[in-house]
Amino acid sequence: MLGGLRSCLGVALMLDLCLGFSLRPLMLHRSSQRESSFVRGTGGPRSLTCQASQSATKSTQVWNGVGELADRYDAFLIDQWGVMHDGKTAYGGAVECMKQLQGLGKKIILLSNSSRRKGNSLKKIDGMGFHSTSILDLITSGEVGWQCLSERPAGTPFESLGSKVYVFGNGEEDDEYVKSAGLEFADVEEADFILARGLFTMQGSSDVLHREGPQKYEAWDMEARSCLQIAANRLLPMVVTNPDFVRPDGNDSPMPGKLAAMYESMLMGQLCAARKVIYVGKPHSLVYDQAFERLKEESGDIDKARVCAIGDSILHDIAGAHRTGIDSIFIADGIHADFLGLQQGIPGQTLDQTDIERLSKGLMAIPPTHTVPHFQW
Repeated sequence: MLGGLRSCLGVALMLDLCLGFSLRPLMLHRSSQRESSFVRGTGGPRSLTCQASQSATKSTQVWNGVGELADRYDAFLIDQWGVMHDGKTAYGGAVECMKQLQGLGKKIILLSNSSRRKGNSLKKIDGMGFHSTSILDLITSGEVGWQCLSERPAGTPFESLGSKVYVFGNGEEDDEYVKSAGLEFADVEEADFILARGLFTMQGSSDVLHREGPQKYEAWDMEARSCLQIAANRLLPMVVTNPDFVRPDGNDSPMPGKLAAMYESMLMGQLCAARKVIYVGKPHSLVYDQAFERLKEESGDIDKARVCAIGDSILHDIAGAHRTGIDSIFIADGIHADFLGLQQGIPGQTLDQTDIERLSKGLMAIPPTHTVPHFQW
């Protein structure tokens, strides 16, 4: 028992030092090169430190563009933010790269850690010049989470969650998302579980507290920590529909993955051994399961050796690909651009293989199969 206590306190201390119990973004800079190394998935706790010994035996190969690798794969699971676009505008060469893959008949599924539902995301990429009609599917963590919350599949953690929810929201479509899933807003003292979709609002049975904007609540961070502590004291489950830590643009916009890490540390303080945080999104299995189901519907049995993930986050896109048993292409000028000395979303930059290996080692993660500086053909 004492050993377990020391272990829990040790991980909690690590998170405390890493996160500082601040909701400000956690970015990778050359002077401070760590993201939270404790990740819990739907199958229980998993520490990325356990991959460190494996990473020493693996290396990545740097290529000029995706076109040099296209013939090796029949299907691609492609991230959006930080790869194809910045949320508003397509990156240079990205639309052309997608056209080339589509022209070769490659099966393309966009796999996004977005808390939004599928329809909203399709409209956005069409508006940037991408052709969603040529994409096999777009799977967002928000859509998969909504399906699980509304359908309550038997034998899953969603089955017994209850219907009263306290929401950390994105501030735009939280009402529709919650009510269409058959849920009702509740204050944290009465809620059955916590839903983490974003960190722009907190919403209970009546009040909506805004983190920024004209209705900004000045004590938002303090109130967020207070709500999390109340939830932890009650041992409430948390559903996270976007496991990311920060946005690709690096602005002051922390993500639900960071909130979840803070909540896990609070649960450890309660010596809670049972899994309480349910992640929906990369690097966890639910979104990959749905992607492979979709590929199987389209093409029959799938050879995983012919499927490749493309993304810009070592701890989400690349780690998720490794856990799923598929190859990966790391886009270097995304979320880790600052560490690698690159500008985000700019084609024509060069990259050294040793920088990728140093990044992976610093994150105690397995390196990607391949690396390209930019999502370009």
